[in-house]
Amino acid sequence: MNGLRLSLIAKNLLVMTLCVTFFGCGRVSLSITDAPIDNAESLQLAISGVELQPVSGDAVKIDFNPSKLIDLLSLTDGKSAVLLSERAFPKDKYNQIKLKLDLDESFITVNGADFSFTIPTDALDGLQIDREFKVKAGSDSLFTIDFDVRKSLFDPESGSDNYILRPNLRLVDDTIAGTIQGNVDASLLGLNTECYDNSGAVAAVVYIFSGKNITADDIDGNSIEPLSSARLKQDLSYTAAFLEEGDYTLSLTCEATIDDPGTNDSIDFIRTITVKVISAQTTTLDFTL
Repeated sequence: MNGLRLSLIAKNLLVMTLCVTFFGCGRVSLSITDAPIDNAESLQLAISGVELQPVSGDAVKIDFNPSKLIDLLSLTDGKSAVLLSERAFPKDKYNQIKLKLDLDESFITVNGADFSFTIPTDALDGLQIDREFKVKAGSDSLFTIDFDVRKSLFDPESGSDNYILRPNLRLVDDTIAGTIQGNVDASLLGLNTECYDNSGAVAAVVYIFSGKNITADDIDGNSIEPLSSARLKQDLSYTAAFLEEGDYTLSLTCEATIDDPGTNDSIDFIRTITVKVISAQTTTLDFTL
């Protein structure tokens, strides 16, 4: 065991001792997931650390050595990757989480070729998620970061090969989250060629909007935006996970591939349904004629 690892273990033990002796500690588990996209094979994100910012005081920083290399596009349909597991944090009220990135080790694969990507200048210090939450002494806090690549990834600008990542993240409290699963009647897709790609694979996507009876709209950064999305599998089933308890509107489209997150696109939705998500339960919602 090398000196660096011993130093990290000693530091973690010190944090735990201080928590237990002086402050009281809670345990925080943090994972990451993604909504699927259609125009890339993988997006490898090298996460070098996590920071939790209390409402007052200094951020609590956790560094990963080496960085955690995570393929976001493999984390769909309810899958997630663990960033922190029952990590001790001082009891407190927090209002921000930051993901620290190593851009030199991060890349996107499109049509078999690897490309770098850039992020906005204000995100170079970390991808920021603003949300208040409490870490209570002796309690477990479980969160998942939904990194929505469909809303975050932009094509390279003219004269550049670098893709642009404008991160769109939301923090989900797993203790009050549920899942929606269902199937789509094949007759809804019919003979619409836009519902299938060149290989014949299904290309339909379910957009998930927060609230009842929402009028579905495209992804453009304005007005009504989907909270997340779920791609149909070849058997016409779908899974929408990490949704906090409440009402949602789901809309089925075969035009997600032409939905540019940087522009206001006119896309058609085949069917729209409202559903209620219940904590720790899987709700079945089928799209039928």
